Amino acid sequence: VLGALLRGDGLLVPSGADALRCARDLGAAKVTLTPSLLAAWLRADPQLPASLPAVARWHCSGEPLPRRLRDRFLARRLASQTLVNIYGCTETAADCAFAVETAPGRCACGGLRALPGATVAVDGGEIVVRGKTLALGYAARGDLVRPSFDPPDLGAAGPGPRFEAASGALAFRTGDAGTACAACGAVICGGRLDDVVNVHGVRVSCNDVEERLGAGVAVVVRDGHLVACCEDVEDARRRAATIPARYRPAAFCEASPLPRGPTGKVDR
Repeated sequence: VLGALLRGDGLLVPSGADALRCARDLGAAKVTLTPSLLAAWLRADPQLPASLPAVARWHCSGEPLPRRLRDRFLARRLASQTLVNIYGCTETAADCAFAVETAPGRCACGGLRALPGATVAVDGGEIVVRGKTLALGYAARGDLVRPSFDPPDLGAAGPGPRFEAASGALAFRTGDAGTACAACGAVICGGRLDDVVNVHGVRVSCNDVEERLGAGVAVVVRDGHLVACCEDVEDARRRAATIPARYRPAAFCEASPLPRGPTGKVDR
């Protein structure tokens, strides 16, 4: 909202069902949407994003951007269209890292770089943020402050950005799984840490399974087994046959369409 107002642009917040039509009819120059909603748009209009030439800037935020979805978008885009992957949360005043997916020479890892004024690093497999926009804590919830906001020594060796160990400034532990790319040092977001489950003694990320099975799939755990809720069960089954056994759901059920919240995220 503030980005549009600061630029002097008009701002439109349509309902989910009307968003694609409004972007087309009103000649929007920029859209901001979740990866789940972008996937739904690409299914609704196989010519996207080229069929919306006026939309030069496509910003994805709110969820990890699956590599398959990113590649599908890039294969269809016009040269004038830019895809930006944005990372952040409420505790960091929304955005704190980004990646211009259409930048020349971009590393294939899909990693993120911190915005000016922020530092984004990985500690113990968790993404940690420090910087000027960081919140001081949670109002009237002191019990939540210590586990989430901490001034740890994060000067450990390894690829990617790191904090100065002696700074003592607060850092926010996001609860998001992360790794640092050994080639370029960018931070790669792997979804929520609580999204990682133990199935028959093997640690599996539901987000990773969903990416392997394609768009329109939500993976949940029921009675110790992975269950794939799919908009297209047969397509998900075909994809599952090509991936390692530990990622294969024990059951598939049809859920078309998947239930989604107002931002397009799947409501598990």
